[in-house]
Amino acid sequence: MTKSEYMQRLQEKLDSFGKELSEEILEDYRQHFAEGELQGRTDEEIIEELGNIEDMIRELSESELKANMGYRLPDPEGLVQAVRQGAGRVPGMQTAGTAAEEADRYGQEGAQQESAGTDGCSHFSYSGRYDKIVLEGEEADIYVRPSEDDSIHVEYINRLKNGQAKYEYCQRDENGVFYAGIKRRQRGQECWTGIEGDEKSWRVKLFGRTVVSYRNVGDSVNSQMLALCVSVPKGVPELTANVSSGDVQVYDLAQKSMLLGSSSGDVKVEKVVADTVKIHSSSGDVFVGETKCCSRLDASASSGDVKIQGVVLKEEKAVGFAQNEQEERDGGRELIAKSSSGDVSVQSVTAEKVNAASSSGDVDIQNVTATNVGIRSSSGDVSASNVKCSGELALESFSGDLAVACVEAEAFTVRSSGGDLAVFSAVFNAGSIQASRGDLALAKMKFTSGVFKADSGDMALSELQFDTGEFVTRQGDIAISSLEFKAGSFTTHSGDIACENLSGDFGAFNAENGDIILRDPNGRCCRGYQCVIGDGDISIESSAEIYECRSRSGDISVHAAGAPRKLTIEASSGDISASAKGTPESVSLQSKSGDVRLKLGETEGMDVEIDAGNGDAYIKWDGHKDSVKKGSYTYGTGACKVKASSRGGDVVVSGYCG
Repeated sequence: MTKSEYMQRLQEKLDSFGKELSEEILEDYRQHFAEGELQGRTDEEIIEELGNIEDMIRELSESELKANMGYRLPDPEGLVQAVRQGAGRVPGMQTAGTAAEEADRYGQEGAQQESAGTDGCSHFSYSGRYDKIVLEGEEADIYVRPSEDDSIHVEYINRLKNGQAKYEYCQRDENGVFYAGIKRRQRGQECWTGIEGDEKSWRVKLFGRTVVSYRNVGDSVNSQMLALCVSVPKGVPELTANVSSGDVQVYDLAQKSMLLGSSSGDVKVEKVVADTVKIHSSSGDVFVGETKCCSRLDASASSGDVKIQGVVLKEEKAVGFAQNEQEERDGGRELIAKSSSGDVSVQSVTAEKVNAASSSGDVDIQNVTATNVGIRSSSGDVSASNVKCSGELALESFSGDLAVACVEAEAFTVRSSGGDLAVFSAVFNAGSIQASRGDLALAKMKFTSGVFKADSGDMALSELQFDTGEFVTRQGDIAISSLEFKAGSFTTHSGDIACENLSGDFGAFNAENGDIILRDPNGRCCRGYQCVIGDGDISIESSAEIYECRSRSGDISVHAAGAPRKLTIEASSGDISASAKGTPESVSLQSKSGDVRLKLGETEGMDVEIDAGNGDAYIKWDGHKDSVKKGSYTYGTGACKVKASSRGGDVVVSGYCG
C-alpha cells in the first residue's frame, strides 16, 4: 500500500467523525509520514509503524469520543478509581496493556490534576520510572527544577489574551520516555468548553500511543505568560527541553545528559550536575553557571551571547548512571562555548579541554585551568587572563585586538590577523606569537624558546627572560628594554631597533632599512652583539666583550665602555667611529668610502687594523704620533700591533679623532 492509498483510506474512515477531530488526526499522520521520509524510510515501513487503521478507528468510536469530550478530570482519588475500573488510558502511563495492568506494573497512580483555577494555571503530577524526559514549548517558556518526591510535577501556565483558544498542553509517554509540552492548536480548531471554568481533556490513541490534550485552563490575569514549569525527580538519566520562541531555564538538577535548545529565546542553566550537557540558542543568550563534574559541556548560540561561569569538568563520572566503555573513552572532559554573532565569556572553569569561539563577537576567558585551551574570534577581540594549561594554549583573532595576561602553558600560540596584540606576564616552554596587521607588545614573559612576528606593526619588548628567541617585524620598529637571554635575534625590514639594558650571551640585530641603537647605561649587557644594517646607522654604547657591526650605506658608532675582546666593524659607504680601552685581542675597522676614527685607551696587547678605503683614518693613541698621506702606518709586532691604511685618504695617528 502506498502513502496516498493509506491516507485516502484513513480520510474515508474519519468522515463519520467531527471535522476538527478528523483534520487533527490527518495532520498528525501527515507529519509522521514527513518525518519518516526525512529519515529515509519507505512508505511500507512508515505504514507498518502507524498500524492498522481499523484498530485506531475502533478506539475512536463515537460513544467513547463523546464521553471523552465531556469528561472532567476527577480529583486524585476519583482518577485512581477510574484507572482500577479500566475506565480508559491515563496520561503518564505506558500504552501496552490496560490502565489497571499498567498501574499494577509500575505501582503508580497515573496522572493527577492538582488544581485548575481561573489564574491561568493548571497542575499535573505523573509517577513512574522514566529513562528520559522530553519537554517542548513552541512559543512558551520552560522552567525545570528538582522534584521533592518521586513524581514529575507539571504546571501549565497560560495567561495570554485569547491564549486558551490558541494553545494547549499535551502529554504522553512511550517506551520509558515522558513527553510534555505546549503546542499551538490547529487552524480552525475551536476551544471546546462546557461549564465556564471547567477543565476539559480529550484522549485519543495515535501512532500506537496515547495523547492527552488539556485545554481551557483559565482566563488571562494580570501578566501575559505562556510557560511550562516542570519538577523532575531524581534518577531520570536524560532531559531534553526545546522551545521555538521562548526561554529555557534549568536549575539544580542531576542528570546523565541534558539537551536544551531555543530558537529565539535564552537558555539558562545553574547548579547542574551532569555527565554531558548540550545547549543551543539560535537568537538568544546562553548562560551556564555553577555546573560541576561534567565530562562534556557544549554551549552555543547563533546570534546571542554565551557565558560560562563556575564550571568544573574533571571527574570521570558526574552522576552515578551506567556508562558503557565507549562513552568513557570518548568523554574528553571538554567545554565548548561558541557564538556565531555574539560574545563568548568563560570564567572560573576547570576542564581538560576548553574551546571558545565567536564568528563576529568578542571572546573572553578568565581563571581557567585546563590541559588544552583554544580561543578564536573571526571579527572580534580576544582576551585571556589567569589561564593555566599543562598542554597548549592557543588564541586567535582575525580582525580584532588580542590581549593576554597572567597565563602559563607548555605550548603558547597566539595570532592576531587584523588588530593589536599584547601579552603581559606569560610563562611557557615553546611559543609562537604573531600580529599580522597590528602592533605587538610583550612584557614580563619567561619562556624557553619562541618565535614572535609583527608583519606590519611595531614591536615592544620589556622584561623578557628566555633561552632562545626570534623577533621579526617587516614594517615596524622594535623597542627593547630589560631582556635577559642566551641567544636573541631581532630583525626589522623597514624600521628602527632601539634597545637598552640587555643581558645574556649573544644578541643579533638586523635592520634592512632603519637604524640600530643599543644602550646599556646601567652596565647590564650581553657578552656579544652582532649588528647588520642595510640603509641606516648603527650606534652602540655598551660594556660587551664582542662587537660585530656591518652597514651597507650608513654610519657606525661604537663606544665600548668596558674592555672589549673583539671589535669588528665594516661600512660600505659610511663613516666609522669607535672607542675602546683595555687590551682587546683584535680591532678591525674597514670602510670603503668613509672616514674611520678609533680612540684607544691602552697601549699594550692590541692587534689593531684599520682600512679607510677612500677616506681618512684617525687613530687617537697616546704615546704615538704620526701622519701619513694616502698610505699606511704600522707599529709593532706580536702582542702590540697597529695597522692603518687608506687608498684615497690620509692616515693620522694621535690626531683628530672627535
